Amino acid sequence: MPAGGNYDGAAGVLAGLAIIFGWKNAGRVPPCDLMVIAIRAEESAWFPISYLGSKAVLGELNPTDLTIPRKDTGIALRQHMIDCGGQPDKLINDPPLFHRTDFRAFLEIHIEQGPILESAGIPVGIVTGICGSLRYRFARTYGQYAHSGACPSYCRQDAVIATAELVSEMHRYWHAMEKEGHELTVTFGRFFTDAVDADMSKVSGLVDFSIDFRSRDPETLEVIHTHLQQTADILAEKHGVRFDFGAQTRSKPARMDPVLVTALQDAARELKTEAQLLNSGAGHDCAQFVSCGVPGVMLFIRNQNGSHNPDEAMEFTDFCCAVSVLNQAIYNLLYTDQN
Repeated sequence: MPAGGNYDGAAGVLAGLAIIFGWKNAGRVPPCDLMVIAIRAEESAWFPISYLGSKAVLGELNPTDLTIPRKDTGIALRQHMIDCGGQPDKLINDPPLFHRTDFRAFLEIHIEQGPILESAGIPVGIVTGICGSLRYRFARTYGQYAHSGACPSYCRQDAVIATAELVSEMHRYWHAMEKEGHELTVTFGRFFTDAVDADMSKVSGLVDFSIDFRSRDPETLEVIHTHLQQTADILAEKHGVRFDFGAQTRSKPARMDPVLVTALQDAARELKTEAQLLNSGAGHDCAQFVSCGVPGVMLFIRNQNGSHNPDEAMEFTDFCCAVSVLNQAIYNLLYTDQN
């Protein structure tokens, strides 16, 4: 993530290593393998593919994925992988590095990237589900450039105004859906005019923007998407513009395994650590493993100042609480008859 923080992703890898170190230091030999996996490119900030690394190891990449250019260099994913010492053709043509049957469970620990645990004063969160997404990464509104002083309002085809009204209406509809009980987020993360052609004295003829819908419920995503299309049609006629949303990308929602959720709850109680059940609005590699049939669960660490910014501020005591809970859950899962 450009201009990201210190703990997004890295805290989870270190947590896994800490647990393995603890087992080795205690001379404890598990009845099955414990594996720590550090997965690259979970974020789709550079290539418009969610869960790129986990898809690669699970054999879910396709040849077209390898041709997608990185957004800053324009160089294809295949070449970037080769430059890093990878063998992309093997990922496509050879058997997967991992198969779902290689795993009894996938347990992921991660900082919470929102304010829920911090607001509640609780150090640890147990995830019950991961949202899916419906996205348009490179949407555009085409209007008509015109002189800002010479063109009256009734003649304008203003791309900025049309797009702003689209954003406003989707924001209004989102909050209406929330009041009806739908879990949903709506984000327009990119919104800008052309750096060369735009000017203070011009009516804008072009706006680039992005749309990011997320929900645990696929039907909710379809409802908000339908409203987007209907709103765009109305505003296009009203303002004389054209909306082009571009290619659509999706990721599936993922339900965490109930047995693993219960194991984390039991471990937290055993250690007298307060933990809260919550949904993950952010996507995580665990979702990709779950979609391939691997039982999965996630544990969140309280984190201050949000995420995807340099100000992430996880407290080390919270990190230790989460690692202890995950470690105890793993021990209980491995040494109970039912598991």
